[in-house]
Formats: sequence, C-alpha cells, structure tokens
Amino acid sequence: MDKLNKITVPASQKLRQLQKMVHDIKNNEGGIMNKIKKLKVKAPPRVPRRDYTSDTCSLSWNPSK
Repeated sequence: MDKLNKITVPASQKLRQLQKMVHDIKNNEGGIMNKIKKLKVKAPPRVPRRDYTSDTCSLSWNPSK
C-alpha cells in the first residue's frame, strides 16, 4: 500500500497542477478575447436625417433682423 501511495500522490499533484493550468488558460482566454473585441474598429453612430435644408433654415431665422 505504501508503494501505491508513493506512485499516486505525485500523479495526483501533477493532475491538479495541470487542471489549474487549464483553468487559468480558460480564464485568460476570455480576457484576451475581450481585448481583441475592444480593438476592433467600431462603425460611427448613425445620425438621423435632417428635417430641414440649410437654405430654408437661414431664410426663416435671421438674428440680424
């Protein structure tokens, strides 16, 4: 039984280390993906069309009159 413990204990420690490494990689992967998404160029916001033209606006309101 002693020999079995000597074999299994290091193996279980290595398995835990491997699981921790995989867990850390998965956590960091999300952070990297978020950074990449933030770096992508976003399209400019859409501005609604004007209800008026610049000519009619200047004719209807004139502060100097």
